[in-house]
Amino acid sequence: MDELATFLRTARENAELTQWDLAKPLGYSTPQFVSNWERGVAPFPVEKSKDFIKLTKCSPSALRKAVVARYEARIEKYFVPVKKKSK
Repeated sequence: MDELATFLRTARENAELTQWDLAKPLGYSTPQFVSNWERGVAPFPVEKSKDFIKLTKCSPSALRKAVVARYEARIEKYFVPVKKKSK
């Protein structure tokens, strides 16, 4: 499990919320959305960050760090310098 998935689950559990307790106020019809984030199989919707922070009372900077770490690793391969062909 990646850092973001672990962070999301831990923040929810520390707030003593069920997946449904979190999903409903975030506008989801099923707790499966939260489960998918917590297992790292679906991307966390960054646009829901403010509401997530409000509901879980987690640290905004800690959530930001976890989100950046996840996506930085995923996009890094696109910014690796291209090796020049030798003649």
